[in-house]
Amino acid sequence: MITSALHRRSSVRGLAVLAVAACSVALASACSSTSPPEHQAVTSSPAPAATTGAAASPAPVATTQPGTAGAPAPPGTGSPRCHTSQLAAAFTGLNAASGGQRGMTLILTNRSTSACYVYGYEGLGFLGSRGSPLPTHLTRVNVPHAQVTLRPGGNAQAMLTWRAYPDPSGALVYPQLTEITPPDEYAYLMARWPAEPVSSGDVSTWPLSAAPPGPVPTGTGTIQNAVNGMCMAAAGSGSANGTKVVAWQCSGDSSQQWTAYSDSTLRINGMCLDVTGRSTTIGAPVDLWVCDGSPSQHWQIDQVSFNPFGAITGAGSGNALTDPGAGTTDGTQLQMGADRGDLSQPWHVSFYHYLDN
Repeated sequence: MITSALHRRSSVRGLAVLAVAACSVALASACSSTSPPEHQAVTSSPAPAATTGAAASPAPVATTQPGTAGAPAPPGTGSPRCHTSQLAAAFTGLNAASGGQRGMTLILTNRSTSACYVYGYEGLGFLGSRGSPLPTHLTRVNVPHAQVTLRPGGNAQAMLTWRAYPDPSGALVYPQLTEITPPDEYAYLMARWPAEPVSSGDVSTWPLSAAPPGPVPTGTGTIQNAVNGMCMAAAGSGSANGTKVVAWQCSGDSSQQWTAYSDSTLRINGMCLDVTGRSTTIGAPVDLWVCDGSPSQHWQIDQVSFNPFGAITGAGSGNALTDPGAGTTDGTQLQMGADRGDLSQPWHVSFYHYLDN
């Protein structure tokens, strides 16, 4: 079980300022300087359901405590409490401030087809390499909070703050995975922790509140072929339907900056990575298309053993993203190849947090 650790009051006040900053960066429209009255129902708007982020496990390991008890649904809503199996989890809006302070937003998305509610605080547990438990001390910031009703695809958010510099009272902890337990639940969701150390494993969390609907960004950077060193790019920095996605010498140009979203899409210039014609055949080229929720726009980033690379597979076909010939010629259009597991063409995604040995 996690042992709650009370931070020094001055530290919590400083981290509260950082939480507001992190919130403004990631989800500005959801932040407010005032909280609604306790037990007030807050309803998020409908949105496309998230399809990735985590999977529920039958029981938490010893490092994780359940979220705090929720409240019954208010009369007339008819919505039950959200269970772990209905939710997906993702982190967004990592923000840094002076003094080693860090802030980030946890997003819980209702990926089921029925409305449900969350109320209170999530549970949290850090895991290291190969899933070994790490010290985790969760401080729940005592501020007014409200019940959040989540329609299918709706989001709830919680601010997290911590220190990333050594503390005289304890050493740095380097989490790789996080167990996230929704309020009043014991089964947990698993999500990768951004590459940030945590002083003594101490984290402060704000209560869950309503967040804008829809998928949220979870990281931005390059996608590089681990074989030939070429980067995935939008041809001509285009943003029209059918723009080719090609291999290009890595330069850091904006045409090579991809953003992952919590719905498992990979986006650039407001468009989604897609397979031409929504094809499921091997050899089908990839391009950009307006984001519309098609299975051909959903991608899984994998890892080969404990190396910082792996295959990128398409949910619509089960095939793997490849650079045909694995050459070094700029402009070669990428295409789909057979998924051969660890033998599939490997990619290094700079914003994906690979597990270490």
